[in-house]
Amino acid sequence: MVLFGGESHPDATTITYLSDTWTWDGTRWSMQGVEGPSARSGAASASLGASTVLFGGAHAQGALADTWIWDGSRWAQLDVTGPSARAGAAVATLGGTVVLFGGAGDQGVLGDTWTWDGESWTQRLSSGGPSPRAAAVAATLQGRVVLYGGWNNGGLNFPDDTWTWDGSQWTQEQVEGPGAQFSDPTALLDCVAATLGVSMVMSCRGQTWLWDGSTWTLQKAGGPNVEGASMSSVAGVLLQFGGFDGVEDTSSTWTWSGQGAWTMLSAVGPSARTFPAAAAR
Repeated sequence: MVLFGGESHPDATTITYLSDTWTWDGTRWSMQGVEGPSARSGAASASLGASTVLFGGAHAQGALADTWIWDGSRWAQLDVTGPSARAGAAVATLGGTVVLFGGAGDQGVLGDTWTWDGESWTQRLSSGGPSPRAAAVAATLQGRVVLYGGWNNGGLNFPDDTWTWDGSQWTQEQVEGPGAQFSDPTALLDCVAATLGVSMVMSCRGQTWLWDGSTWTLQKAGGPNVEGASMSSVAGVLLQFGGFDGVEDTSSTWTWSGQGAWTMLSAVGPSARTFPAAAAR
């Protein structure tokens, strides 16, 4: 997994944006001493072939709209036109493309759909499908991108809907979402998701949810009690790092194999942070 940036909160009023690059080899973290994107949090990141694409994010001056490629050893900024500036977009790889939806720009939340084919961005839909939102989770399952939740209306509304993208259109799945089980609509805010085996797994605030293509099911695995972490599927297990535990940023590394409980590793790696970008490769 390659992990980039994020934000830390040294005190209640300060946000520090980060620009370091780390890789996880299945056993340990290694800091990569390379130049790359400027400091930011909430960037969208996904792997395509042997490369990882990173788009946008936000820093103190607002949202960003630049596209970068990580080839395993260095970053390269691409001179391409694509989505408008945004952070918190949902992103997943489907076949030979990376699919990006929504996010929050300087003028509000967005509801457009874009794809990246390794060379250029293409806007597939300017609207239609899921309502505009940021911080939705997305992962690929059974030949479709699955998208769930997020927030809109200035963070006052939290959709509890599940959508799938088949490469050309969005379809709303007529199922009850995890949020229906909670009186607090913020209970599933800033979750993370990844594909593990034949299921999509969502980790959020100490809970682990599984989507099997038709139903959401709460697992008995517990999970890291944080929001705004990063997660990817690496070598047949889920790897989750960082996030905010309600008091402070964390720097813990967790794994889950799909059975039993989550395990916190003793690995030393990136500093404590929230909203880092990460992707398996």
